[in-house]
Amino acid sequence: VESWRTASVFRPLDLAVGFACDPASLSVGIAPVVQAAGLALLLWSTSGLARRVAPAFPAAGPIAVILVLLSPGTTSGLWQVDAVSQTWSAALGTLAMLMAVDAFGRAGMPGGAMRLLAIGAVFVAGCTIKESFYGWSAAIGTAVMVGLVARWRRGRNEASACALLIPVVAVPLLHLALRVTTGALGAAAESDPGARYKAERGRNLLVNSGMAVAGSLANGPFHAV
Repeated sequence: VESWRTASVFRPLDLAVGFACDPASLSVGIAPVVQAAGLALLLWSTSGLARRVAPAFPAAGPIAVILVLLSPGTTSGLWQVDAVSQTWSAALGTLAMLMAVDAFGRAGMPGGAMRLLAIGAVFVAGCTIKESFYGWSAAIGTAVMVGLVARWRRGRNEASACALLIPVVAVPLLHLALRVTTGALGAAAESDPGARYKAERGRNLLVNSGMAVAGSLANGPFHAV
């Protein structure tokens, strides 16, 4: 509760794992187990997405898994105790994308409400673990809106497909509103113009994309060694 009210960065999973660590003995407690579980979920979701995108290409799933394991983010972040939120944010974001793809394809079929509730639960967990999960909302929400336009152009205007925007967009917006009004996110953004979390116009996307490409070519799978 204190972290929610006073810290611009609210990472309860990192805090929980950190309490299990001992800086004197360098014991990391449950951190490896939590990290390994997050990586397993990330790889499973990535493989599932690849199979949805290229159903006629059986190697798509394994290739996607290999690319994730070669990622510099995996290399540098997976084995750090204070990077648990990063691992699980990526895992839950990829899972949310997979669930959204399936829900969009099954729009109008029975069980739609349960699928929306499940996606909403993933977004609640993701936003709670790390604020940058808002980016997953922007990416998935944009993809859903593009898909809705494509459906409309083909004469398919199901309201059930539009309902997917509720958990994907409304839940993160509600979480953001709570963080700004009841937490420290809004105060930090106003008091520190150079704060980590502030409005951007897309320049960070170009920088991060370039760094990801350069890192993939430079680092390699150090963790595999």
